[in-house]
Amino acid sequence: MEDFIQIIVVINFIAIGLSMAFRPHLWIEWVNNIQEKGVPAMLSLGMIYLFMGSIIVSFHWIWEGLATIITIIGVLIVCESCLILIMPRTALKILNALAPKFNCIIPLEGTVLTLIGILLLYDLEVTTGLLPKF
Repeated sequence: MEDFIQIIVVINFIAIGLSMAFRPHLWIEWVNNIQEKGVPAMLSLGMIYLFMGSIIVSFHWIWEGLATIITIIGVLIVCESCLILIMPRTALKILNALAPKFNCIIPLEGTVLTLIGILLLYDLEVTTGLLPKF
């Protein structure tokens, strides 16, 4: 099951990372939309984060090798989602404070996500050989 969670994370990191790196204006628009909608949008975001983080933490509790990155990210996502769900106004204030820096942050975050996804894909191939051979 851990390998399949790693595949899901790899697909999401590479796809979302490339989107953030090459289309940052769309992500900035999305964040602006969340800011306009306020606390209800933060609650929706928190629920999505909690769902994703809890799946990772539940099915990928690995603390060795490169796969540890996924477990750490899962734990951080659960913590962030709890912050958002318990204190949505505070989370919105943090988002508002970071918003002016998004022109720099989003492309950088996208590049980092893509690189982590590629690294985890390589790890998956080396440790399991699960990827199809062409």
